[in-house]
Amino acid sequence: AQGEHDENISPEQGAHCILTFLFNLVNLTSTSAAKLIGAELCEQISKAAIELYKTAAEYALTRGVILADTKFEFGLVTSPSGEKTLILVDELLTPDSSRYWPLASYAEGRSQQSFDK
Repeated sequence: AQGEHDENISPEQGAHCILTFLFNLVNLTSTSAAKLIGAELCEQISKAAIELYKTAAEYALTRGVILADTKFEFGLVTSPSGEKTLILVDELLTPDSSRYWPLASYAEGRSQQSFDK
């Protein structure tokens, strides 16, 4: 359901807004996030999140739904050799972590029927 803080945006806009939105939730800019976790890791997370979103949104369209927004949670796992690898953690693309709209009834400029929790 659409709340006071929600704004209807296209899936394409969503892909570009994901990190900005998350950074704003915790008062971070991409620059301060890069300072906090390092520019290379920040870029790696950004690219992974956008690629995941685009792939999932394109697939959702083939199933007749729009992936309006979602969240991804990332973590780092350290191998026995000390190398850190970026991983996805927690749930992914579920109605609890995402908002899906039926493609057939989508109309720009109004609240959308939603399949989220």
